[in-house]
Amino acid sequence: MKIKKRLIWLVVIFVLCVSAYLSSPYLLNKAAEYLIVRDALAKADAIAVLGGDDNGERVDAAVKLYKQGYAPRIIMSCGPLAWRLSGAEWA
Repeated sequence: MKIKKRLIWLVVIFVLCVSAYLSSPYLLNKAAEYLIVRDALAKADAIAVLGGDDNGERVDAAVKLYKQGYAPRIIMSCGPLAWRLSGAEWA
């Protein structure tokens, strides 16, 4: 009887772990949406683009804001990439 109870508990724990793993992207996205602040855009002295963007979305957004006249300059920040080229130089 003890072995059957332990087996049931192991199955329950396994199912909970698998369901938590499979639902984690959804839960993390919902948590991230809660943390996003949506302030109205205002003119600024510069647009700062932080590193860590592998697909260029941040750079594209900064260029769009620059072209719309929100700031007269764009400041790029990024670490080294390849061939002694930084992310800011590449962007």
